[in-house]
Amino acid sequence: MSYPTYLNYTDGTTLSLTMRQEPKVLLGKDGEPSHLVNSCGTGAIGQGGLSFVCIQPICTAAKREAGEC
Repeated sequence: MSYPTYLNYTDGTTLSLTMRQEPKVLLGKDGEPSHLVNSCGTGAIGQGGLSFVCIQPICTAAKREAGEC
């Protein structure tokens, strides 16, 4: 899989996803990938599940070397 079935938040919490689809990549000013955008869900709609748009930063090799992720 090209992306995880969970979201990690900056406060340390994690949200498990039951679906993640329609990936799009946003590019930064430098032309490098900066964020992944998906349709996400946590369960069946109408049975307490939620559907929403996920925007998640991408950890590139350059960001990893700079200690940014």
